[in-house]
Amino acid sequence: MELDKMDIKILSLLQEDARRSFRDIAKELDISTPTVSSKISALEEMGVIRGYRADIDADSLGELTYVLIVKCSPSDLQEVSERLATHENVMEVFHLSNSRIFLKVCMLNPLDMNNFLSDLASIKEITEYDQYSVIGTVKEHPRAIIQDNVCVILKCYYCSKGMKDPPVKLKLDGKTHYVCCNTCAKHYKIKYEELKRKV
Repeated sequence: MELDKMDIKILSLLQEDARRSFRDIAKELDISTPTVSSKISALEEMGVIRGYRADIDADSLGELTYVLIVKCSPSDLQEVSERLATHENVMEVFHLSNSRIFLKVCMLNPLDMNNFLSDLASIKEITEYDQYSVIGTVKEHPRAIIQDNVCVILKCYYCSKGMKDPPVKLKLDGKTHYVCCNTCAKHYKIKYEELKRKV
């Protein structure tokens, strides 16, 4: 699903400074404040904007950063990565090729890292790991590259399949829900109504 030029400009401005008000963005782009609000809400609903947070420099707080490459069998990849992601000191988790997991870990002192490595050793599905200390930061930036013709690959709300084609949009209780086909739309509506009744 291709984003329009105004969506791209809004994302670019928010990535520069997430504290910008809707009014400031509207003024800079020469559009109305309600238009900005509506577009940002749509981008949030699609999962393009995951949240807003302060960019805090861990080095200035005296924190230590480590990078780990963890190896396990392909069948254990998801379970192991989800378990590691629950640890409060694990900042980033990526699946890599060859059944490896990339971790970025921040600690207040080296002893905390020793405890973390002991926890790691207790996970029997992990076959090996390499650990590196980060000794300097040359560049650290959000991963998303905002440029013209960027497309959003939405996940179907029902079957979780990635959608490259335009999605089927369902308006339920004032929110837009995205599904990949009419079959998923039908099943999703039933599931949605069941969940509403339970609540």
